[in-house]
Amino acid sequence: MPGLRILIVDDFPDLAESCAVLLGLYGHQTACGHNGREAQLLAESFKPHVVLLDIDLPDISGIEVCRHIRSQPWGKNMAIIAISGWTNAEQRASALDAGCNDHLAKPVTAQILRGAIDDALVTAAVG
Repeated sequence: MPGLRILIVDDFPDLAESCAVLLGLYGHQTACGHNGREAQLLAESFKPHVVLLDIDLPDISGIEVCRHIRSQPWGKNMAIIAISGWTNAEQRASALDAGCNDHLAKPVTAQILRGAIDDALVTAAVG
């Protein structure tokens, strides 16, 4: 599904930028944020179809960022995919309870990422 706006949020700039390059090769428009406050501002201004959201951010957790986005009228139908190096059941449940459509474990392959984006868009459109 090319031509999506995708916001990538990760506190490791190289990781976010390399993901942006990969998604750009698939025809998507990307923006990158590196902390929770930046993610909230970019989500509002960029209005992405999909947010790839690291959970462990330095200022505001990805869980709180997700809750903020979901509380806004413009954020109700965004597909939000949590991505984390922490993959226990409790964190997955917290991400889903906060409003994330999915929770992926780092490192994420291109194939898994593409599938998760497709699945999250279907869920967001239905929800």
